[in-house]
Amino acid sequence: QNQQTSSERELEMSTEIARLKRQLAERDEELAILQKAATYFAKRLK
Repeated sequence: QNQQTSSERELEMSTEIARLKRQLAERDEELAILQKAATYFAKRLK
């Protein structure tokens, strides 16, 4: 059978949510760094 139990589905979903949260945190950090860099270089152009 190719059916999962509800606990298997919940575990899969929890794992995926954890992965996506980590990925989002990484993107937030990257964005913050890029914003700081953009601000720094914009100030230097003045």
